[in-house]
Amino acid sequence: MKSKRKIIPILLVLVLFCCSCGMENIAGEAVKSEQIVEELTVEDSTIENSATEESEEMPAIVFFLNVELYWYKRDEDTNKPLFLISFFDNQGNLYSSRDSYFNEMTYKEIYDEFAGGKLNDYLTLVTTCELDELRENYELLKSVAENEELRLVPDRYIAPDGHPDVEGDANYWWSAFYYNEDGNLTWIEFRTQSNYPYGITYRADDERTDQIYEWLVSVSETWK
Repeated sequence: MKSKRKIIPILLVLVLFCCSCGMENIAGEAVKSEQIVEELTVEDSTIENSATEESEEMPAIVFFLNVELYWYKRDEDTNKPLFLISFFDNQGNLYSSRDSYFNEMTYKEIYDEFAGGKLNDYLTLVTTCELDELRENYELLKSVAENEELRLVPDRYIAPDGHPDVEGDANYWWSAFYYNEDGNLTWIEFRTQSNYPYGITYRADDERTDQIYEWLVSVSETWK
C-alpha cells in the first residue's frame, strides 16, 4: 500500500510536467504563426508599393525628336544615315545620333535597344537638363495626352532654311513616350514639320504642348 501511495504523487507530477510542456509548445507555435502572418503582410505591401512607384516613374526615353534627311535620296546610298535622332532619357541626359544603324528602326525598337543598353556606341551626349524640369514637362505631356480629341493643326509657314544645322528638305517629328493610366508604355506625336515642299508646321491644338516645345528648345537648339 505504501509503495502505491508513493507512485501516485510521482504520476501526478509527470502528468503536470507533460501538460506544461505541451502548453509551451502550443504557445510557441502560435507565436511563430503570428510572425509568419506579419511577415507575409509586410511583403505583400512592399510588392504593391513597388509596383505603384514603378508605374509613376518616367520611361527610359521621354521626349524624342526624329529628323528625316534626304527623303528623296533613300535608294541612292543605303549606308547613308537617313535620320538624325535626338532624345531625352529619364535621367535628364540629351543624346543625339546620325547613323545608318537607325535607318530601318521604329521608335519602339530604338526605345527597347536604349533601355537594354545596346546603343552606347551610337549615341553622343549633347547636354543635360534639370531633372525637375524634365519631370514637370513630362507630367504636362501626360495631361495633354489624356485629351482623346487632341489633333495636329497647321501652325505657321517655316522657310526651308529654317534649320541651318541640318540639310534642307527635311521632315521633323516631335514625340514622347509616357505611361498611361493603366501603366502601359504609350507614344504620342505632338508636333511635326515638313520643309518640303511648303515648310508648314503642325502642332497639337493644346497650348500646353507649346510650353513643352519652348522648354525643349531652351535646352537645345537642335529641337527648334
